[in-house]
Amino acid sequence: MKRFLERQSDLSVASAAFYLAGGVISILSITVFSSDLSTPGMVRPITTVLSFAVAAAFLVWGRTFNRTLALALLCTSALLVLALVFIAPSIVRAMNTGLLFFTIIVYLVWFGPMWFARLFGGGWLAVYCTVMLIRFEGDAALYVSTLVLTSAVLGELVGIYKNRLEASTLTDPLCEVWNKRAFGAALAKSVSTAQRTGRPLSLMYLDLDGFKQVNDRFGHAEGDRILRGFARAIEANVRSQDVFGRLGGDEFALLLPETGREEAEEIGRRLRRLDTGAEWSFGVAQLHEGEHVHEFTSRADALMLERKRQRGSAR
Repeated sequence: MKRFLERQSDLSVASAAFYLAGGVISILSITVFSSDLSTPGMVRPITTVLSFAVAAAFLVWGRTFNRTLALALLCTSALLVLALVFIAPSIVRAMNTGLLFFTIIVYLVWFGPMWFARLFGGGWLAVYCTVMLIRFEGDAALYVSTLVLTSAVLGELVGIYKNRLEASTLTDPLCEVWNKRAFGAALAKSVSTAQRTGRPLSLMYLDLDGFKQVNDRFGHAEGDRILRGFARAIEANVRSQDVFGRLGGDEFALLLPETGREEAEEIGRRLRRLDTGAEWSFGVAQLHEGEHVHEFTSRADALMLERKRQRGSAR
């Protein structure tokens, strides 16, 4: 069981739950809540089987399940749900089918891009509302109005929460720059691109001099103020393609795409002439062909420490 759970991702678990719920709803519609007005033919039984089969597929493939394929399956399922509205025998059945859109829009917003969720969700609602108003006329007017307004608000609120959650997990809360996790992801991607294209890539490690003494002498509040000022000064003076992040404590890193070592050294010297509110040292490494990310970062870190020792002995 432990190995099975380790193979799962948020996408696979949420998708499996979505389709399992769909299968259960289908079973209930043809058993407990069946009636003479129930959906004709084999539509519900087929929907039940497909729902459970897709849910099983997500659990079997787990983390390896492609996000794009998952979104494509969700959109296909949403269209099938829409088709049920055309053959729904009563307004109650049609309204119950429409309520499934709340789950659909949350799924689209959470796992897909916001623009796509708005585009597909808006199109789905437009078709659904048109069918409801044509088939059931004034009886459905208030219901579809409520559904549209509630779905729009729900989708936007989930989108706002998602953006804030992503920002909080990728941004350093003190300095408001990329944190170690986000910087590591950008570094891995840049290294892969540079190795594939052969374009230069440099990495600069930055470390404040004597920062421990600042905390010990003036307190952590003053140390935090210095860190924020330093981060703002550096970030405001790097190029748009550069990636600047805090690795922890008084350690920072600057990723310099399309930049050789000599140019990166010049960038470091230029940044050191800024009024950052603190003295600091830096070390620069240029990516070697076939070099692993760990080796790349270790060289930059070692060069920074060596330069820090040299600066300390020169005082």
